[in-house]
Amino acid sequence: MRSLYNNYHMSITTKTGDDGTTALFGGKRLLKSDMLIEAYGMIDEVTSFIGLAYESVDEEDKGTLSSCQQSLYLIMADLSGAKLPNGKLNKEVIIIENLITAGTQADHFHMPYMFMI
Repeated sequence: MRSLYNNYHMSITTKTGDDGTTALFGGKRLLKSDMLIEAYGMIDEVTSFIGLAYESVDEEDKGTLSSCQQSLYLIMADLSGAKLPNGKLNKEVIIIENLITAGTQADHFHMPYMFMI
């Protein structure tokens, strides 16, 4: 059987970032070293870690992690230029802050008192 993809070649790169810039939502370009791009990467890593943790927790915690992940996606969207409705970004930041506070006050969470390598 002949593959439908034999004559179709798609590149996984756009080559538009070869000059050291990357595009944001709406077409604006920033240096790849820009702090905003670093923030995207950090938030993206956190959402990936949350997805990994999601598979290891009970149903109640899955809801919390899912809510946190959704808020982070909205924050990333706003950072990239897709402006959220007035007040929405602040609401999402407050949700994240409240989740952090609740998590650190849980009975099963103990703040580390030393750092070991």
